[in-house]
Amino acid sequence: MEDLTEAFSGSFQMTVEPNSPSCPHPRFNLYKVKSEISNQEKRRQEILKLQKEKRFDVMKHIRSLSDDVWEDADELEEEYESQLGETTKVEVCLRRPGRHYKNQLMFSEWMLEVPENFTSDWVMVPCPVGKRNLVVASKGLTKAYAKNGHLVNTFESILPGGNHKMQQWKSDTTVLDCIYEELSCTYFVLDMMCWRKTPIFDSESEFRFYWLKTKFMEDLEMISTKRLSRYHFMPLASFPCSSESISDVVNQSFTFDLDGILFYHKRSHYTFGSTPLVVWLKAYMVPEILGIAVPELLLAKAPSSYISFKQHAKSVRQQQLEKDNLKVKQEQIKSSQVNSAAVAMDSHDTSISSSVLIDI
Repeated sequence: MEDLTEAFSGSFQMTVEPNSPSCPHPRFNLYKVKSEISNQEKRRQEILKLQKEKRFDVMKHIRSLSDDVWEDADELEEEYESQLGETTKVEVCLRRPGRHYKNQLMFSEWMLEVPENFTSDWVMVPCPVGKRNLVVASKGLTKAYAKNGHLVNTFESILPGGNHKMQQWKSDTTVLDCIYEELSCTYFVLDMMCWRKTPIFDSESEFRFYWLKTKFMEDLEMISTKRLSRYHFMPLASFPCSSESISDVVNQSFTFDLDGILFYHKRSHYTFGSTPLVVWLKAYMVPEILGIAVPELLLAKAPSSYISFKQHAKSVRQQQLEKDNLKVKQEQIKSSQVNSAAVAMDSHDTSISSSVLIDI
């Protein structure tokens, strides 16, 4: 979610992902809307087909995450790439997992319009303001990693495998997708990828959310305890995508500062990188995209410079263009330096060869 916040605050990242939330909402670019909407829906259907065919050694990946041993990661990446090498009518993006804890999370795209079969095939998860973290509990410790793979926290937790006092701490592994709220020291659990060394990457999102809720409800101490550290975990609830349900959700009181809503296709597996099977809306965008009223408090969260989609997008695109141009210039300078070094080396080799010939 911080990608989206950074986009609005003037801090941008280069991206090749279609409809990435780190860029302004594509509806801002009105002349592109129809083609992008059509493309997004087509990519959804292609990915749903493709994820049935792909083969991914999840146990090998869990071992890498648990042990921080990545010797076999190249082989894993090549196998995964080979399964995804053939594209169909539209470009689809199913990334392989990263190495050393980078690119391990599943991210959303902007919701361009209400997806097909929205009420029956989708669920929504209200999300707090916070930072996305990959949480791995294994070998008696719980570690949190930022999106870039950097280790940002290490502590003991009540998660299976997350502390040395548990009976099976040597064998259990838990992997969660979380949003960390610093003020309350809370890891809000967005998704579950592995529980007690049982991976569920290839399970559909509807089942993952059910399992997430079930496992935490089996031991309420995991939600409430701060016995082992000052951090605790709170699973985020999922809801149906009917108009009535969405209206009820956006108008209820939350225990956290609501940032926006993630919408998951019920049949989506947990993949790596951005996917059109997960889409995102800021809370104040809900009325325009979904036609559902939200409280004034949420509307007031729009940026202070925000007047309309069109005007705000113009400012955002200008800042993005300036950053893109700066990066291009930096790459050109770097390329020029590399070429100059290569030319200098060639000249040096030529002079040596000439000296040899003269000596002969």
